[in-house]
Amino acid sequence: MKGHVRSFACACLLWWGGWYAPAAQAQTQSPIPNFELSRLTVDPGLTDSIAVGSADLLPTGQLRIAIAAGFEYLPLVLRDSTGVSEAVITSRYTGYGSLALSPHPLFQVAVGLPAVLYQRVDGQALAAWGYQAPASRGIGMPWVSAKFALVRRTETRPFGLSVEGEVAFPAGRDAALAQDTAVQVRPKLLASLQGLGLLWSAELSALVRPQPLSVGNQTLATRVRGGVAVRAAQWRVQPELGGFGEVDTASGRGSFEGWLGARYAIARPFGVFALVGSGFSPAPGTPALRALLGLELNVNIWSESAPPPPPAPALNVCLGKHRPEECPLLDDDNDGVANGEDRCPLQAGVLKESGCPARAADGDNDGVPDTVDRCPQLPGSETRGGCPNDDGDGDGVLDAVDACPEEVGPADARGCATRDTDADQVPDHLDNCPHDAGPAANQGCPEKKKQLVVITRQKLQILEKVQFESAKARLLKRSFPLLDQIASILKTHPALGKIAIEGHTDSRGNATSNLRLSEQRAQAVMEDLVKRGGVDPSRLTSLGFGDSRPTATNETPQGREKNRRVEFRILEAEPSPVPKGATDAESPP
Repeated sequence: MKGHVRSFACACLLWWGGWYAPAAQAQTQSPIPNFELSRLTVDPGLTDSIAVGSADLLPTGQLRIAIAAGFEYLPLVLRDSTGVSEAVITSRYTGYGSLALSPHPLFQVAVGLPAVLYQRVDGQALAAWGYQAPASRGIGMPWVSAKFALVRRTETRPFGLSVEGEVAFPAGRDAALAQDTAVQVRPKLLASLQGLGLLWSAELSALVRPQPLSVGNQTLATRVRGGVAVRAAQWRVQPELGGFGEVDTASGRGSFEGWLGARYAIARPFGVFALVGSGFSPAPGTPALRALLGLELNVNIWSESAPPPPPAPALNVCLGKHRPEECPLLDDDNDGVANGEDRCPLQAGVLKESGCPARAADGDNDGVPDTVDRCPQLPGSETRGGCPNDDGDGDGVLDAVDACPEEVGPADARGCATRDTDADQVPDHLDNCPHDAGPAANQGCPEKKKQLVVITRQKLQILEKVQFESAKARLLKRSFPLLDQIASILKTHPALGKIAIEGHTDSRGNATSNLRLSEQRAQAVMEDLVKRGGVDPSRLTSLGFGDSRPTATNETPQGREKNRRVEFRILEAEPSPVPKGATDAESPP
Protein backbone atom coordinates (compact mmCIF):
# COMPACT_ATOMS: atom_id res chain seq x y z
CA MET A 1 0.00 0.00 0.00
CA LYS A 2 1.18 3.52 -0.84
CA GLY A 3 1.18 6.52 1.39
CA HIS A 4 3.15 7.68 4.39
CA VAL A 5 2.43 6.33 7.81
CA ARG A 6 0.06 8.42 9.94
CA SER A 7 0.74 7.65 13.57
CA PHE A 8 -1.20 8.26 16.68
CA ALA A 9 -0.20 8.51 20.30
CA CYS A 10 -2.84 6.23 21.56
CA ALA A 11 -1.68 5.76 25.03
CA CYS A 12 -2.10 2.22 24.13
CA LEU A 13 0.38 -0.22 25.45
CA LEU A 14 3.42 0.82 27.35
CA TRP A 15 5.68 -1.25 25.12
CA TRP A 16 4.21 -2.33 21.81
CA GLY A 17 6.56 -5.22 21.70
CA GLY A 18 8.44 -6.68 18.93
CA TRP A 19 11.22 -8.10 16.85
CA TYR A 20 10.75 -9.76 13.55
CA ALA A 21 11.66 -13.43 13.43
CA PRO A 22 10.76 -16.01 10.78
CA ALA A 23 7.45 -17.79 11.14
CA ALA A 24 7.74 -19.86 7.92
CA GLN A 25 10.89 -21.39 6.45
CA ALA A 26 11.82 -20.35 2.93
CA GLN A 27 15.28 -20.44 1.47
CA THR A 28 14.65 -17.37 -0.72
CA GLN A 29 13.39 -15.27 2.17
CA SER A 30 15.13 -13.93 5.27
CA PRO A 31 13.56 -12.74 8.53
CA ILE A 32 13.08 -9.06 9.10
CA PRO A 33 15.91 -7.97 11.43
CA ASN A 34 14.75 -8.26 15.04
CA PHE A 35 13.54 -4.94 16.41
CA GLU A 36 10.85 -3.77 18.80
CA LEU A 37 8.08 -2.63 16.48
CA SER A 38 6.53 0.22 18.45
CA ARG A 39 7.76 0.84 21.98
CA LEU A 40 5.67 3.82 23.05
CA THR A 41 6.21 5.35 26.47
CA VAL A 42 2.51 4.97 27.19
CA ASP A 43 1.63 4.22 30.81
CA PRO A 44 -2.13 3.62 31.08
CA GLY A 45 -3.33 3.48 34.67
CA LEU A 46 -0.01 4.43 36.26
CA THR A 47 0.31 8.21 35.85
CA ASP A 48 -1.97 11.23 35.83
CA SER A 49 -1.61 11.41 32.05
CA ILE A 50 -2.56 8.40 29.93
CA ALA A 51 0.25 8.73 27.39
CA VAL A 52 2.83 11.17 28.81
CA GLY A 53 4.69 10.54 32.03
CA SER A 54 3.82 12.73 35.04
CA ALA A 55 5.91 13.83 38.01
CA ASP A 56 3.08 12.80 40.35
CA LEU A 57 3.28 9.59 42.38
CA LEU A 58 0.52 7.39 43.72
CA PRO A 59 -0.56 8.10 47.32
CA THR A 60 1.74 6.34 49.75
CA GLY A 61 0.60 2.78 50.38
CA GLN A 62 -1.65 2.58 47.29
CA LEU A 63 -1.47 -0.31 44.81
CA ARG A 64 -2.78 0.30 41.28
CA ILE A 65 -3.61 -2.56 38.91
CA ALA A 66 -4.28 -1.71 35.25
CA ILE A 67 -5.27 -3.74 32.20
CA ALA A 68 -5.85 -2.42 28.69
CA ALA A 69 -6.63 -3.56 25.15
CA GLY A 70 -5.61 -1.67 22.04
CA PHE A 71 -5.83 -1.58 18.26
CA GLU A 72 -3.28 -0.35 15.67
CA TYR A 73 -3.94 0.28 12.00
CA LEU A 74 -0.97 0.11 9.58
CA PRO A 75 1.74 -0.21 12.28
CA LEU A 76 4.49 -1.22 9.81
CA VAL A 77 5.03 0.26 6.34
CA LEU A 78 8.31 -0.26 4.45
CA ARG A 79 9.65 2.23 1.88
CA ASP A 80 12.20 1.73 -0.87
CA SER A 81 14.71 4.31 -2.09
CA THR A 82 12.23 5.64 -4.66
CA GLY A 83 9.62 6.39 -2.01
CA VAL A 84 7.35 3.46 -2.90
CA SER A 85 5.84 1.99 0.27
CA GLU A 86 4.14 -1.29 1.15
CA ALA A 87 2.02 -1.99 4.25
CA VAL A 88 3.30 -5.31 5.58
CA ILE A 89 1.26 -5.31 8.81
CA THR A 90 -2.21 -3.93 8.25
CA SER A 91 -3.70 -4.25 11.76
CA ARG A 92 -2.62 -5.29 15.22
CA TYR A 93 -4.52 -6.05 18.46
CA THR A 94 -2.60 -5.72 21.70
CA GLY A 95 -3.03 -6.33 25.42
CA TYR A 96 -1.33 -4.84 28.46
CA GLY A 97 -1.17 -5.38 32.23
CA SER A 98 0.72 -3.53 34.97
CA LEU A 99 1.12 -3.11 38.73
CA ALA A 100 2.38 0.02 40.52
CA LEU A 101 3.04 0.71 44.21
CA SER A 102 4.23 3.78 46.13
CA PRO A 103 5.94 2.51 49.30
CA HIS A 104 7.24 5.99 50.20
CA PRO A 105 6.00 9.56 49.57
CA LEU A 106 8.99 10.15 47.25
CA PHE A 107 9.33 6.74 45.57
CA GLN A 108 7.22 4.53 43.27
CA VAL A 109 7.89 1.18 41.56
CA ALA A 110 6.01 -0.51 38.71
CA VAL A 111 6.10 -3.66 36.56
CA GLY A 112 4.26 -4.49 33.35
CA LEU A 113 3.85 -6.95 30.50
CA PRO A 114 2.56 -6.24 26.96
CA ALA A 115 1.37 -8.79 24.41
CA VAL A 116 0.47 -9.03 20.73
CA LEU A 117 -2.95 -10.68 20.73
CA TYR A 118 -3.28 -10.84 16.94
CA GLN A 119 -1.78 -9.13 13.90
CA ARG A 120 -2.75 -9.33 10.23
CA VAL A 121 0.25 -9.61 7.87
CA ASP A 122 0.48 -9.01 4.11
CA GLY A 123 2.63 -11.99 3.15
CA GLN A 124 2.91 -10.97 -0.51
CA ALA A 125 4.24 -7.54 0.42
CA LEU A 126 6.84 -9.11 2.70
CA ALA A 127 7.83 -11.61 0.02
CA ALA A 128 8.40 -8.74 -2.40
CA TRP A 129 10.88 -7.30 0.07
CA GLY A 130 12.50 -10.71 0.61
CA TYR A 131 11.28 -11.09 4.20
CA GLN A 132 9.42 -13.89 5.96
CA ALA A 133 6.05 -13.25 7.58
CA PRO A 134 6.11 -12.88 11.40
CA ALA A 135 3.95 -14.83 13.83
CA SER A 136 0.43 -13.56 14.45
CA ARG A 137 0.72 -13.34 18.26
CA GLY A 138 3.22 -13.39 21.11
CA ILE A 139 4.31 -12.03 24.50
CA GLY A 140 6.14 -8.70 24.58
CA MET A 141 9.09 -7.45 26.64
CA PRO A 142 8.40 -7.31 30.41
CA TRP A 143 9.57 -4.11 32.08
CA VAL A 144 10.23 -2.59 35.50
CA SER A 145 10.49 1.06 36.50
CA ALA A 146 11.39 3.21 39.49
CA LYS A 147 10.34 6.85 39.94
CA PHE A 148 11.82 9.34 42.42
CA ALA A 149 10.16 12.67 43.27
CA LEU A 150 12.63 15.57 43.38
CA VAL A 151 9.82 18.07 44.15
CA ARG A 152 6.45 16.62 45.17
CA ARG A 153 3.30 18.53 44.14
CA THR A 154 0.98 19.38 47.08
CA GLU A 155 -2.00 21.65 47.85
CA THR A 156 0.38 24.53 48.63
CA ARG A 157 2.95 23.63 45.94
CA PRO A 158 1.40 23.34 42.44
CA PHE A 159 4.63 22.21 40.72
CA GLY A 160 6.20 18.73 40.77
CA LEU A 161 9.44 17.29 39.31
CA SER A 162 10.54 13.62 39.17
CA VAL A 163 13.09 11.35 37.52
CA GLU A 164 12.32 7.81 36.39
CA GLY A 165 14.24 4.87 34.97
CA GLU A 166 12.65 2.03 32.99
CA VAL A 167 14.26 -1.24 31.92
CA ALA A 168 12.71 -3.73 29.45
CA PHE A 169 14.05 -7.28 29.11
CA PRO A 170 14.28 -9.36 25.88
CA ALA A 171 12.02 -12.13 27.16
CA GLY A 172 9.24 -11.75 24.57
CA ARG A 173 8.62 -13.53 21.28
CA ASP A 174 10.79 -12.14 18.51
CA ALA A 175 8.82 -14.07 15.85
CA ALA A 176 5.83 -11.81 16.63
CA LEU A 177 7.85 -8.54 16.51
CA ALA A 178 7.51 -8.37 20.30
CA GLN A 179 11.15 -8.46 21.42
CA ASP A 180 14.34 -6.48 21.06
CA THR A 181 17.79 -8.04 20.76
CA ALA A 182 19.03 -6.62 24.07
CA VAL A 183 17.96 -4.95 27.30
CA GLN A 184 16.38 -1.54 26.66
CA VAL A 185 16.77 1.41 29.01
CA ARG A 186 14.68 4.59 29.06
CA PRO A 187 15.64 7.47 31.43
CA LYS A 188 12.99 10.18 31.94
CA LEU A 189 12.65 13.67 33.35
CA LEU A 190 9.02 14.37 34.33
CA ALA A 191 7.16 17.52 35.39
CA SER A 192 3.61 18.39 36.47
CA LEU A 193 1.82 21.68 37.12
CA GLN A 194 -1.72 22.35 38.39
CA GLY A 195 -3.59 25.61 37.90
CA LEU A 196 -6.97 26.98 36.79
CA GLY A 197 -8.53 23.55 37.25
CA LEU A 198 -6.08 21.92 34.78
CA LEU A 199 -3.24 19.47 35.37
CA TRP A 200 -0.29 19.72 32.95
CA SER A 201 2.20 16.87 32.48
CA ALA A 202 5.49 17.01 30.56
CA GLU A 203 8.10 14.38 29.73
CA LEU A 204 11.61 14.36 28.24
CA SER A 205 13.03 10.86 27.69
CA ALA A 206 15.29 8.72 25.52
CA LEU A 207 14.91 5.10 24.37
CA VAL A 208 18.50 3.81 24.32
CA ARG A 209 19.17 1.20 21.59
CA PRO A 210 22.89 0.17 21.75
CA GLN A 211 23.17 -0.85 18.07
CA PRO A 212 21.31 0.69 15.10
CA LEU A 213 19.10 -1.68 13.05
CA SER A 214 18.17 -1.58 9.36
CA VAL A 215 14.66 -2.40 8.14
CA GLY A 216 14.38 -2.06 4.39
CA ASN A 217 16.21 1.20 3.67
CA GLN A 218 15.32 2.69 7.09
CA THR A 219 17.54 2.73 10.18
CA LEU A 220 16.42 2.61 13.81
CA ALA A 221 18.60 3.69 16.73
CA THR A 222 18.25 5.62 19.99
CA ARG A 223 15.10 7.76 20.05
CA VAL A 224 14.77 11.07 21.93
CA ARG A 225 11.26 12.09 22.88
CA GLY A 226 9.38 15.03 24.41
CA GLY A 227 5.68 15.31 25.16
CA VAL A 228 3.03 17.43 26.89
CA ALA A 229 -0.53 16.58 28.07
CA VAL A 230 -3.26 18.59 29.80
CA ARG A 231 -6.18 17.14 31.76
CA ALA A 232 -9.29 18.67 33.37
CA ALA A 233 -8.47 17.33 36.83
CA GLN A 234 -11.52 18.61 38.76
CA TRP A 235 -14.22 16.94 36.65
CA ARG A 236 -15.55 13.44 37.27
CA VAL A 237 -15.14 12.67 33.56
CA GLN A 238 -11.65 14.03 32.95
CA PRO A 239 -10.86 14.75 29.27
CA GLU A 240 -7.23 14.81 28.22
CA LEU A 241 -5.44 16.34 25.24
CA GLY A 242 -1.79 15.81 24.45
CA GLY A 243 0.96 15.09 21.99
CA PHE A 244 4.62 14.22 21.73
CA GLY A 245 7.46 14.36 19.22
CA GLU A 246 10.18 11.76 18.70
CA VAL A 247 13.48 11.86 16.76
CA ASP A 248 15.63 8.87 15.74
CA THR A 249 19.31 9.71 16.27
CA ALA A 250 20.50 7.47 13.41
CA SER A 251 18.23 8.63 10.60
CA GLY A 252 17.37 12.08 11.95
CA ARG A 253 13.74 11.41 11.10
CA GLY A 254 11.15 12.82 13.47
CA SER A 255 7.47 12.30 14.12
CA PHE A 256 4.66 13.94 16.03
CA GLU A 257 1.66 12.20 17.55
CA GLY A 258 -1.42 13.60 19.25
CA TRP A 259 -4.38 12.11 21.10
CA LEU A 260 -7.65 12.80 22.81
CA GLY A 261 -8.54 10.63 25.81
CA ALA A 262 -10.52 10.60 29.03
CA ARG A 263 -10.64 9.07 32.52
CA TYR A 264 -13.77 8.25 34.49
CA ALA A 265 -14.18 7.01 38.07
CA ILE A 266 -16.89 4.35 37.82
CA ALA A 267 -17.14 3.68 41.54
CA ARG A 268 -14.47 3.37 44.17
CA PRO A 269 -12.02 1.79 43.67
CA PHE A 270 -12.56 1.26 39.91
CA GLY A 271 -11.91 3.60 36.98
CA VAL A 272 -11.77 3.41 33.20
CA PHE A 273 -9.63 5.24 30.65
CA ALA A 274 -9.77 5.48 26.86
CA LEU A 275 -7.80 7.15 24.10
CA VAL A 276 -7.92 7.59 20.31
CA GLY A 277 -6.03 9.68 17.81
CA SER A 278 -3.62 9.95 14.87
CA GLY A 279 -0.36 11.48 13.73
CA PHE A 280 2.24 11.63 10.92
CA SER A 281 5.53 9.76 10.66
CA PRO A 282 7.41 7.58 8.15
CA ALA A 283 9.14 5.64 10.93
CA PRO A 284 8.51 1.87 11.19
CA GLY A 285 6.26 1.00 14.10
CA THR A 286 4.12 4.14 13.85
CA PRO A 287 0.52 3.23 12.98
CA ALA A 288 -1.97 5.41 11.13
CA LEU A 289 -4.49 4.96 13.95
CA ARG A 290 -4.42 3.79 17.55
CA ALA A 291 -7.25 3.17 20.00
CA LEU A 292 -7.14 2.09 23.65
CA LEU A 293 -9.60 1.07 26.36
CA GLY A 294 -8.52 0.13 29.88
CA LEU A 295 -9.64 -0.56 33.44
CA GLU A 296 -7.79 0.23 36.68
CA LEU A 297 -8.22 -0.80 40.31
CA ASN A 298 -6.78 1.29 43.20
CA VAL A 299 -6.30 -0.42 46.56
CA ASN A 300 -5.00 1.26 49.72
CA ILE A 301 -2.68 -1.32 51.30
CA TRP A 302 -1.75 1.04 54.10
CA SER A 303 -2.48 4.66 54.98
CA GLU A 304 -0.14 7.51 54.12
CA SER A 305 -0.92 9.04 57.50
CA ALA A 306 0.03 5.88 59.45
CA PRO A 307 2.58 6.70 62.18
CA PRO A 308 6.18 5.81 61.32
CA PRO A 309 7.73 2.81 63.09
CA PRO A 310 9.51 3.65 66.35
CA PRO A 311 13.18 4.53 65.86
CA ALA A 312 15.93 2.23 67.02
CA PRO A 313 16.98 2.99 70.62
CA ALA A 314 20.52 3.80 69.51
CA LEU A 315 19.39 6.61 67.20
CA ASN A 316 18.77 10.19 68.32
CA VAL A 317 15.26 10.84 67.01
CA CYS A 318 15.66 14.59 67.49
CA LEU A 319 18.18 14.68 64.61
CA GLY A 320 15.44 13.67 62.14
CA LYS A 321 11.67 13.59 61.83
CA HIS A 322 10.05 13.60 65.28
CA ARG A 323 7.03 14.62 67.32
CA PRO A 324 7.36 17.68 69.61
CA GLU A 325 6.82 15.63 72.79
CA GLU A 326 9.79 13.41 71.84
CA CYS A 327 12.19 16.37 71.93
CA PRO A 328 11.12 18.70 74.81
CA LEU A 329 14.32 20.79 74.60
CA LEU A 330 13.85 21.73 70.94
CA ASP A 331 11.72 24.60 69.62
CA ASP A 332 10.01 23.21 66.51
CA ASP A 333 7.92 26.33 65.77
CA ASN A 334 10.83 28.76 66.42
CA ASP A 335 8.82 31.02 68.73
CA GLY A 336 11.35 31.06 71.60
CA VAL A 337 9.41 28.58 73.76
CA ALA A 338 10.82 25.02 74.06
CA ASN A 339 8.55 22.12 73.08
CA GLY A 340 8.30 20.94 76.69
CA GLU A 341 6.86 24.31 77.80
CA ASP A 342 4.95 25.14 74.61
CA ARG A 343 1.17 24.54 74.73
CA CYS A 344 1.12 25.02 70.90
CA PRO A 345 4.45 23.43 69.85
CA LEU A 346 3.67 23.43 66.09
CA GLN A 347 2.19 26.95 65.95
CA ALA A 348 4.34 30.02 66.59
CA GLY A 349 3.13 32.10 69.53
CA VAL A 350 4.22 34.39 72.35
CA LEU A 351 5.84 33.72 75.70
CA LYS A 352 3.03 35.13 77.84
CA GLU A 353 0.60 32.63 76.26
CA SER A 354 3.01 29.68 76.78
CA GLY A 355 3.90 29.50 73.09
CA CYS A 356 0.37 29.90 71.71
CA PRO A 357 -0.73 32.84 69.54
CA ALA A 358 -1.75 36.00 71.39
CA ARG A 359 -5.35 35.84 72.48
CA ALA A 360 -7.90 37.86 70.58
CA ALA A 361 -9.38 41.01 72.17
CA ASP A 362 -12.07 40.41 74.82
CA GLY A 363 -13.77 43.76 75.43
CA ASP A 364 -16.21 42.54 78.12
CA ASN A 365 -13.61 40.32 79.89
CA ASP A 366 -15.91 37.31 79.96
CA GLY A 367 -13.32 34.87 78.58
CA VAL A 368 -14.94 34.72 75.13
CA PRO A 369 -12.90 36.51 72.38
CA ASP A 370 -14.71 39.33 70.61
CA THR A 371 -14.32 37.53 67.24
CA VAL A 372 -16.72 34.79 68.40
CA ASP A 373 -18.60 36.65 71.18
CA ARG A 374 -22.26 37.11 70.21
CA CYS A 375 -22.51 39.83 72.90
CA PRO A 376 -19.03 41.48 72.81
CA GLN A 377 -20.12 44.42 74.99
CA LEU A 378 -21.98 42.36 77.66
CA PRO A 379 -20.25 39.86 79.99
CA GLY A 380 -21.68 36.39 79.66
CA SER A 381 -20.84 32.71 79.73
CA GLU A 382 -19.01 30.56 77.20
CA THR A 383 -21.98 28.17 77.05
CA ARG A 384 -24.15 31.12 75.94
CA GLY A 385 -21.64 32.30 73.34
CA GLY A 386 -20.52 35.18 75.54
CA CYS A 387 -24.07 36.47 76.24
CA PRO A 388 -25.80 36.90 79.63
CA ASN A 389 -28.73 34.73 80.68
CA ASP A 390 -31.45 37.38 80.16
CA ASP A 391 -34.70 36.73 78.22
CA GLY A 392 -37.28 39.48 78.89
CA ASP A 393 -40.03 38.21 76.58
CA GLY A 394 -39.58 34.56 77.54
CA ASP A 395 -39.29 33.30 73.97
CA GLY A 396 -36.08 31.38 74.60
CA VAL A 397 -33.91 33.96 72.82
CA LEU A 398 -31.61 35.98 75.07
CA ASP A 399 -32.29 39.71 75.06
CA ALA A 400 -28.68 40.41 74.03
CA VAL A 401 -29.23 38.66 70.70
CA ASP A 402 -33.01 39.05 70.41
CA ALA A 403 -33.78 41.30 67.44
CA CYS A 404 -37.28 41.80 68.98
CA PRO A 405 -36.72 41.65 72.79
CA GLU A 406 -40.35 42.63 73.54
CA GLU A 407 -41.93 40.35 70.96
CA VAL A 408 -42.23 36.59 71.23
CA GLY A 409 -40.66 34.79 68.29
CA PRO A 410 -38.71 31.61 67.45
CA ALA A 411 -34.94 31.35 67.76
CA ASP A 412 -34.43 30.82 64.03
CA ALA A 413 -36.12 34.22 63.44
CA ARG A 414 -33.86 35.95 66.04
CA GLY A 415 -36.74 36.23 68.50
CA CYS A 416 -39.10 38.07 66.12
CA ALA A 417 -42.52 36.96 64.95
CA THR A 418 -42.33 35.32 61.55
CA ARG A 419 -43.56 37.25 58.49
CA ASP A 420 -44.03 36.45 54.80
CA THR A 421 -43.91 39.75 52.91
CA ASP A 422 -44.22 38.27 49.39
CA ALA A 423 -46.83 35.62 50.44
CA ASP A 424 -44.86 32.75 48.85
CA GLN A 425 -45.15 30.45 51.92
CA VAL A 426 -41.46 31.00 52.77
CA PRO A 427 -40.93 33.08 55.96
CA ASP A 428 -38.94 36.27 55.44
CA HIS A 429 -36.10 35.16 57.72
CA LEU A 430 -35.51 32.10 55.50
CA ASP A 431 -36.40 33.79 52.20
CA ASN A 432 -33.42 34.75 50.00
CA CYS A 433 -35.79 37.06 48.08
CA PRO A 434 -38.30 38.31 50.72
CA HIS A 435 -39.85 40.81 48.27
CA ASP A 436 -40.09 38.48 45.22
CA ALA A 437 -42.33 35.41 45.42
CA GLY A 438 -40.76 32.06 44.57
CA PRO A 439 -40.95 28.35 45.49
CA ALA A 440 -39.43 26.98 48.69
CA ALA A 441 -37.23 24.66 46.60
CA ASN A 442 -35.48 27.79 45.28
CA GLN A 443 -35.28 29.44 48.72
CA GLY A 444 -38.27 31.72 48.05
CA CYS A 445 -36.80 33.28 44.87
CA PRO A 446 -38.20 33.21 41.32
CA GLU A 447 -37.14 30.05 39.50
CA LYS A 448 -35.15 31.99 36.90
CA LYS A 449 -32.79 33.06 39.73
CA LYS A 450 -31.11 29.79 40.75
CA GLN A 451 -30.14 30.03 44.42
CA LEU A 452 -26.77 28.83 45.67
CA VAL A 453 -27.26 29.75 49.38
CA VAL A 454 -29.57 28.33 52.09
CA ILE A 455 -30.20 30.30 55.30
CA THR A 456 -29.98 27.90 58.27
CA ARG A 457 -30.04 28.42 62.02
CA GLN A 458 -26.26 28.39 62.42
CA LYS A 459 -24.80 29.31 59.02
CA LEU A 460 -25.31 30.37 55.43
CA GLN A 461 -25.11 26.94 53.79
CA ILE A 462 -23.55 27.28 50.31
CA LEU A 463 -24.44 24.77 47.58
CA GLU A 464 -21.27 25.43 45.57
CA LYS A 465 -17.65 25.84 46.67
CA VAL A 466 -15.79 29.14 46.73
CA GLN A 467 -13.06 28.61 44.11
CA PHE A 468 -9.47 29.90 44.32
CA GLU A 469 -6.38 29.60 42.19
CA SER A 470 -4.39 26.51 43.19
CA ALA A 471 -2.29 27.10 46.35
CA LYS A 472 -3.24 30.82 46.33
CA ALA A 473 -5.79 33.13 47.94
CA ARG A 474 -6.89 34.71 44.66
CA LEU A 475 -10.61 34.22 43.94
CA LEU A 476 -11.68 32.79 40.59
CA LYS A 477 -14.35 34.75 38.69
CA ARG A 478 -16.69 31.73 38.60
CA SER A 479 -17.20 32.22 42.37
CA PHE A 480 -18.60 35.75 41.92
CA PRO A 481 -22.27 34.65 41.37
CA LEU A 482 -22.14 32.74 44.69
CA LEU A 483 -20.56 35.65 46.58
CA ASP A 484 -23.03 38.10 45.01
CA GLN A 485 -25.93 36.05 46.43
CA ILE A 486 -24.32 36.00 49.88
CA ALA A 487 -23.89 39.79 49.78
CA SER A 488 -27.53 40.24 48.71
CA ILE A 489 -28.79 38.01 51.55
CA LEU A 490 -26.71 39.87 54.16
CA LYS A 491 -28.03 43.25 52.99
CA THR A 492 -31.70 42.13 52.91
CA HIS A 493 -31.45 40.26 56.26
CA PRO A 494 -29.86 42.63 58.81
CA ALA A 495 -31.20 40.42 61.63
CA LEU A 496 -28.62 37.78 60.69
CA GLY A 497 -26.10 39.90 62.56
CA LYS A 498 -22.38 39.23 62.35
CA ILE A 499 -20.94 36.54 60.05
CA ALA A 500 -17.65 34.68 60.57
CA ILE A 501 -15.97 33.70 57.29
CA GLU A 502 -13.93 30.59 58.04
CA GLY A 503 -11.20 29.12 55.81
CA HIS A 504 -10.16 25.44 55.93
CA THR A 505 -7.60 23.26 54.09
CA ASP A 506 -6.77 19.57 53.87
CA SER A 507 -3.82 18.02 55.74
CA ARG A 508 -1.32 17.88 52.88
CA GLY A 509 1.65 20.18 53.17
CA ASN A 510 3.07 22.10 56.14
CA ALA A 511 0.59 22.86 58.97
CA THR A 512 1.82 26.44 59.34
CA SER A 513 1.52 27.09 55.59
CA ASN A 514 -1.98 25.57 55.58
CA LEU A 515 -3.05 27.87 58.45
CA ARG A 516 -1.68 30.93 56.66
CA LEU A 517 -3.39 29.96 53.38
CA SER A 518 -6.76 29.42 55.12
CA GLU A 519 -6.51 32.84 56.80
CA GLN A 520 -5.62 34.56 53.51
CA ARG A 521 -8.50 32.88 51.66
CA ALA A 522 -11.05 33.85 54.34
CA GLN A 523 -9.71 37.44 54.26
CA ALA A 524 -10.00 37.51 50.44
CA VAL A 525 -13.67 36.47 50.61
CA MET A 526 -14.43 39.14 53.24
CA GLU A 527 -12.75 41.85 51.15
CA ASP A 528 -14.76 40.83 48.08
CA LEU A 529 -18.06 40.97 49.99
CA VAL A 530 -17.18 44.47 51.19
CA LYS A 531 -15.73 45.92 47.95
CA ARG A 532 -17.92 44.30 45.30
CA GLY A 533 -20.93 43.29 47.40
CA GLY A 534 -21.27 46.45 49.47
CA VAL A 535 -21.61 44.58 52.80
CA ASP A 536 -20.99 46.58 55.99
CA PRO A 537 -17.48 45.46 57.12
CA SER A 538 -18.55 45.65 60.78
CA ARG A 539 -20.81 42.64 60.13
CA LEU A 540 -17.93 40.44 58.95
CA THR A 541 -14.90 38.78 60.47
CA SER A 542 -12.48 36.28 58.92
CA LEU A 543 -10.82 33.30 60.56
CA GLY A 544 -8.44 30.58 59.32
CA PHE A 545 -8.27 27.10 60.82
CA GLY A 546 -5.85 25.36 58.44
CA ASP A 547 -6.32 21.59 58.58
CA SER A 548 -7.46 21.51 62.23
CA ARG A 549 -11.21 21.04 61.54
CA PRO A 550 -11.68 18.37 58.82
CA THR A 551 -15.22 17.34 57.83
CA ALA A 552 -14.04 14.18 56.03
CA THR A 553 -11.04 11.86 55.90
CA ASN A 554 -7.80 13.27 54.51
CA GLU A 555 -6.74 9.84 53.24
CA THR A 556 -8.68 10.03 49.95
CA PRO A 557 -8.81 12.70 47.17
CA GLN A 558 -12.58 13.01 47.68
CA GLY A 559 -12.18 13.63 51.42
CA ARG A 560 -9.43 16.19 50.90
CA GLU A 561 -11.62 17.99 48.36
CA LYS A 562 -14.40 18.33 50.98
CA ASN A 563 -11.95 19.64 53.58
CA ARG A 564 -10.77 22.49 51.30
CA ARG A 565 -13.68 24.86 51.93
CA VAL A 566 -14.96 28.26 53.09
CA GLU A 567 -17.88 28.44 55.55
CA PHE A 568 -20.11 31.34 56.62
CA ARG A 569 -21.12 30.97 60.30
CA ILE A 570 -23.76 33.19 61.91
CA LEU A 571 -22.08 34.42 65.11
CA GLU A 572 -25.19 35.92 66.70
CA ALA A 573 -27.41 32.90 66.10
CA GLU A 574 -28.82 31.51 69.36
CA PRO A 575 -27.82 27.83 69.74
CA SER A 576 -30.63 25.39 70.36
CA PRO A 577 -30.84 21.61 70.93
CA VAL A 578 -30.58 19.38 67.87
CA PRO A 579 -32.22 15.93 67.67
CA LYS A 580 -29.77 13.07 68.04
CA GLY A 581 -28.24 12.12 64.69
CA ALA A 582 -28.92 15.50 63.06
CA THR A 583 -26.38 18.25 62.27
CA ASP A 584 -27.73 21.67 63.16
CA ALA A 585 -25.27 23.54 60.96
CA GLU A 586 -26.19 21.56 57.88
CA SER A 587 -30.01 21.39 58.12
CA PRO A 588 -32.40 24.28 57.50
CA PRO A 589 -34.72 24.97 60.44
